[in-house]
Amino acid sequence: MTTIIELDNLIFPEKPVDNHGWFFNNLIDWYSLSSDKNDLVERKRRHGAFRTSKSFRASAAPSFQAGYRGKNEAELLAATEKITGIGAEGPVVMRVTNALGTTERIVSVRVVDVQDHHGKTWNYFSVDCLARDPRRYSVGDDWVATRPARDGTGLVWPAVWPAQWPGDGGSDGRIVLTNRGTKPSSPVFRVYGAVTAATLVHVESQSRVGLEFPIDAGRYVEFDFARRTAHLDGEADISRYLTDREWWEIGGGETVSIQFEVEGGAGDPWAAGLVRSAW
Repeated sequence: MTTIIELDNLIFPEKPVDNHGWFFNNLIDWYSLSSDKNDLVERKRRHGAFRTSKSFRASAAPSFQAGYRGKNEAELLAATEKITGIGAEGPVVMRVTNALGTTERIVSVRVVDVQDHHGKTWNYFSVDCLARDPRRYSVGDDWVATRPARDGTGLVWPAVWPAQWPGDGGSDGRIVLTNRGTKPSSPVFRVYGAVTAATLVHVESQSRVGLEFPIDAGRYVEFDFARRTAHLDGEADISRYLTDREWWEIGGGETVSIQFEVEGGAGDPWAAGLVRSAW
């Protein structure tokens, strides 16, 4: 398995396909652990420094050298215009695919340094990026859904043979999420109506995030634990209606259970949760 870099809409394999197109060399700091931001405070009258109980990591600065082989000089110049336009207006997605899968970061393109091609049909470009969140995240994770807790319909006795088992086995009202990575990650939840209030309960710690706001059938509220916000249909900010704000992260290698509780449920309310594994 070779490594492939994607920056916005450009793809960079390790070697140009049929000796033509984009490729890359020297992927730097994609896998590195960024520096600890805590200041080192030396003890004046003892050996060493004062302890710290928590590390906070600086932004990550991945970079790579891109190359392009064109069929003629005009094609190379057109490719140059394309790569120097990426990220000019704001952050873009950077992905790296290797033998373990694909991970991504949101990055700002700080510099694309273009060498003088000097009439050649190929050239190199130094691409320096900055990821304000230093973690790498998994791609394509599935949402895990549940409905409010309720008993199943069961089987009526005495049974008539051949027995016809009912298809509704009830619901435990729980969403189970696993962070397969090595660093903490913040989950996202969506609650679909109709309900008048909803609460998400971390079963292991009993931390709660609640909302008292009517959600009509066909609409949903998204709880973003990273930004600590609630948005109706992913647009209107209704965070002021949050009643509990005991936000949590899911640690690396950790599996957690979340209980979905509702008030005033009508129709078929349900919830879904997602966590992206982080490295």
